[in-house]
Amino acid sequence: VCNIGDRTLSANTPIAFYNDDPTSSAGATLMLGIQTLGTNIEVGNCALITYRVQGASGDVYAVVNCDNSVPPVFDFNTDFPMTVIGECDYTNNMDSRPVVVLLGESDLVFDAKKVEETVHLYWSFGANNAEAYQAITVERSRNGIDFYTIQTELDPKDLRFVDEDPKQGINYYRLKVYEKSGTFYYTHIEAFKFDGLSPINVQVFPNPFDQKIQLRFGDLPLSGKLSLTLINQLGQIVAEDQVVADNLALTWKPRRQLSAGSYWLKIVFDDQVMYKKVIKK
Repeated sequence: VCNIGDRTLSANTPIAFYNDDPTSSAGATLMLGIQTLGTNIEVGNCALITYRVQGASGDVYAVVNCDNSVPPVFDFNTDFPMTVIGECDYTNNMDSRPVVVLLGESDLVFDAKKVEETVHLYWSFGANNAEAYQAITVERSRNGIDFYTIQTELDPKDLRFVDEDPKQGINYYRLKVYEKSGTFYYTHIEAFKFDGLSPINVQVFPNPFDQKIQLRFGDLPLSGKLSLTLINQLGQIVAEDQVVADNLALTWKPRRQLSAGSYWLKIVFDDQVMYKKVIKK
């Protein structure tokens, strides 16, 4: 859950889960009683929150109601007062996630350890041996939600992988395990925090900007692809691009005409994600 508004998102903010899109399907029903976020989320920050929803199949739709009313089922005409809180709009506050099928420890045991400035991942097979599986992919995430592949198609019999380049902050790891039939499963997630590593440091200027945005990467030259996304105050993506950084700075000109106002610039490099608030003149 990310707060792209202009005020703290309260720990008491309600969240509901449906088995279908409640804005378009009359058959969408609540899968779990109304929950709350349980933690304050400051402006520009995100929080990883876990809820256990029973009997799920396909996608699960989650709705965060930031006007803090708690009806049994959200009324999408009255429970999102755009005139009161601009960001409190179900088109912004609803998202869906697929159900993740996990391997049980009777099939595969997954473990990980932090060793100095690296992470060692280990796995072993239980009732089913390695012959039942075709390949293992190692995935890493900075937020526990968006995972990126850091090693593909390991032989299941290898039983070990070392990540020699963890990032500053919390690193989340999981294995994606492929059967020979093509079916795949995920393991549970292991997480480790690193404090002494150098994060990406981005300065955005001028702010307010006119037509172009300049990004400067501190004193460390950056090399690689960046994903840049501009999000308006309704949570809608208004511009996005993939750019190549090969120095201390770069200049980006969004490809479409923008209205004056405030936006969030989402910057993704490697598997680091950050948000910068920018203003269009």
